[in-house]
Amino acid sequence: MNTLPMTAATELIVEQDVPYVSSLKVAEHFDKQHKNVLRLIQKISAECSPEFGRLNFEPSSYVNAQGKKQPCYNITRAGFASLALSLTGKDALPKKIRYIEAFEAMETRIREELRREVKSLKRDDSYTPRERVFLAGKLKAMLDRERPERRELVSRVMLFCQVGDNQAWIAKTCRISRYVVSRIVRRYAPFKKNFVDMELTGRAYERFALEAGKEASHETLR
Repeated sequence: MNTLPMTAATELIVEQDVPYVSSLKVAEHFDKQHKNVLRLIQKISAECSPEFGRLNFEPSSYVNAQGKKQPCYNITRAGFASLALSLTGKDALPKKIRYIEAFEAMETRIREELRREVKSLKRDDSYTPRERVFLAGKLKAMLDRERPERRELVSRVMLFCQVGDNQAWIAKTCRISRYVVSRIVRRYAPFKKNFVDMELTGRAYERFALEAGKEASHETLR
């Protein structure tokens, strides 16, 4: 997770290349009680489509000063835009603008980083066997950084891409938006042609390397 304080009034977090702002920060910066911000989010989620609420208001939690676990939300740019309509008060407009600018800056930074990462990799069919093993390890490391449910979603999306299914069909089948599909495809573009093989290679290589390491340590002890 990365944190980028854009100004004194805005602070974003990034998970799986998606920028969020915590509902706690929104409450703090707009001088609202957190329980009222939660109520607004729940109202928006009830009025919008289930998909919009699920993708843009991610349930999370924090520990308060009394040591008790309390609910909060991680809010995407689209979620903040819908929530901002209900946020009023002194200097509310400049604060909203600063948040939108922060989201735009972070999204630009993420796109540039992904573009550099993709450009640094060759096409799937041009790798030597050793390079393919290295790339498989890179894929495994990327997947390991994903949340378990997200990791499963990435595998499903990229499998469908590998066999040639279009993104609209993938979105409908996986019950996610085309925006989410396109972000996954862009992030894992270097592995698109041989995603399944590389995913299996990465897992197998780690297992064999671990077993070889154990055997080597046993030989050393002897």
